[in-house]
Amino acid sequence: MIEQLEPVVGAPVRLELLKQKAGRRSTYRAHGSQRTAIVKVYEGDRARTVARRVASLGEGPYEPRVPQVWAETDDMLVLSEIRGRPLRASVL
Repeated sequence: MIEQLEPVVGAPVRLELLKQKAGRRSTYRAHGSQRTAIVKVYEGDRARTVARRVASLGEGPYEPRVPQVWAETDDMLVLSEIRGRPLRASVL
């Protein structure tokens, strides 16, 4: 995972575990030399589906703020970090 994150956030990469949902996904904050990202690692191949959904929300109004999709694989999604209220709180 570190090798995939270095081009996105800059080396060296430091991971901070934020949340873990057993059997579903883990969420990390990736700190790099250039920027910080939120990384979601899925147990299955849901990352690309979630990436498409998040990207489609970004085409809407300014509020709520929607993270940018910076990178994706079948099982990993890398998003821009947005401080404040989580997106899920606005859409659920």
